[in-house]
Amino acid sequence: MAELPGNPRRLTPYPNFRFRLLDGTHPVPGFSQVSDLTTKTTVVRFRSGSAPAIEHLAPGQTECEPITVFPATSRSPSGSTRSGNTGN
Repeated sequence: MAELPGNPRRLTPYPNFRFRLLDGTHPVPGFSQVSDLTTKTTVVRFRSGSAPAIEHLAPGQTECEPITVFPATSRSPSGSTRSGNTGN
């Protein structure tokens, strides 16, 4: 198992698992890695009517960044490298 960078004693089990990427209901073939899923949540500040001097914080709208799928590469018998997903 691979070691996590923050804590060398803790092991991550994810390299041992195989994940399937779905586009809606259809699987996406021929990829070797996927970028991280990044989300951003805005903070909404509000004041209560009974205590206007105290400002409260609540989670607001959450936005997700698009992910990037990197195509898998393979070696053909002639030795040239080509993308695993040709788009045909």
